[in-house]
Amino acid sequence: MHDQDCICCTQGSAAAKGHMDTLIEKYGHGVITTGTEHGGQNITMTYTIGLYERGLPELLVFALPHQVAGMLLNDAVELLKRGEISLDVPCAQLANLPVAFVAVSPADAANYIVQANNRADRNLPVWQMVWTDTQGNFPWDAEFEARFQGKQPVLGSASASLLAKTYIN
Repeated sequence: MHDQDCICCTQGSAAAKGHMDTLIEKYGHGVITTGTEHGGQNITMTYTIGLYERGLPELLVFALPHQVAGMLLNDAVELLKRGEISLDVPCAQLANLPVAFVAVSPADAANYIVQANNRADRNLPVWQMVWTDTQGNFPWDAEFEARFQGKQPVLGSASASLLAKTYIN
């Protein structure tokens, strides 16, 4: 999956790299939406580029519209910079339903955050933002809505606290 109207297709890869460099210089990171194949389905994914330069993990989310994913990741970056996001702890500050961040090893993320890795010249660690279904269930919950199955592969593993659903009030 690739948007043929993107900068790299309309203006070339050098222009796309220059645009990303400008975003990283101005905001401390950039956000890119692209696609991947997983489980026989084409799905979108959006991730950050440049956070590693600040000693932070890159962030990744699957299957959300570009504008929504970009907004959520930009807001998550601000929380991450302030130390207000923890792994395996639901975060209700970003959406109407909880999201959780799970750690993804550099090796497991390598096929997904290609441009970030290319910029860093190494495989980077990632925190994946995992969203819930409309009932607040995560993909690892037995009650997760079938219509969302396979839309977001969970590359990291959630802790026992999330699996036990201790986040429910």
